[in-house]
Amino acid sequence: MSKNKETLAIVGGGSSAIMLAAHIDSTKYDVTIYERNQALGRKFLVAGKGGFNLTHSSDIADMKSKYFASTPILASLDTFTNTDFIKWLKENGIDTFVGSSKRIFPVKPTKPIQVLQAFENKIKENKIAINFNRYRNIDEPVTSR
Repeated sequence: MSKNKETLAIVGGGSSAIMLAAHIDSTKYDVTIYERNQALGRKFLVAGKGGFNLTHSSDIADMKSKYFASTPILASLDTFTNTDFIKWLKENGIDTFVGSSKRIFPVKPTKPIQVLQAFENKIKENKIAINFNRYRNIDEPVTSR
């Protein structure tokens, strides 16, 4: 941990957490992901069973109009849009296509594990620490580790 950096804890290792960890400026933050499971993105891996859509091809303004969220959350979508995400995927070896539903899918035969590995590679590149099995329910007693 550097004295010049802020410390940031990311609780959980789901899709939002891995997206944050892959994109955070690790020159400014010492980041640790705390995940209760043995691996990141567990639900991510079962997403391919019914189709593995990554985002939608609609214009970002149209997408934002369909969600109820606070102004800062909606504004944040302008700083990293679905188009930016598609570009990021391509830069990290994941080609995509627009399906008939206007959803964005990885080009076959890309599997969910390959997309997850692209995120994990960026997390490693960012030198993000990951602690598995390291948090407890509020009702559980604190034990030393």
